[in-house]
Amino acid sequence: MIKYIKYYFPLFLLCSFLFISLLGTHYPTIYFLCFSILIIFGDIIFPRDKKIEKFSYTFLLDLSIYLALPMIFIFIFYVISLFSSVLPEWYLNFFNIFNINFYELKNSFTLVDKISIIVQTFLIAGGIGISGGHELVHRKKK
Repeated sequence: MIKYIKYYFPLFLLCSFLFISLLGTHYPTIYFLCFSILIIFGDIIFPRDKKIEKFSYTFLLDLSIYLALPMIFIFIFYVISLFSSVLPEWYLNFFNIFNINFYELKNSFTLVDKISIIVQTFLIAGGIGISGGHELVHRKKK
């Protein structure tokens, strides 16, 4: 079952970024720095896959692809809402359920935080697209 986890890692990064960015000022920048360190040292520590693995439960691979699209939509909608000036009432009420003042949150971010959010958006969305596309390419070869 461990071999399936790597297909869910980009989705985990997306969820962790959403939760950590909700903590407020400087957290997106701290997450971006930790993410960069994780990627750099992850490439050094973990070797490349040299063998072709056989998967018994292809549904778990499919599930990571199926979850990717709605999660990317939620993620992009969240990031766009951080930079927009007018938001729908239902959206603000959703955050109020979790006791989060969204206007206060988005006004608390510094310029460096906003740059980190934008860069992180590209990296996470790209990672999700690459992992899903990579899995689909392997299926095409069969």
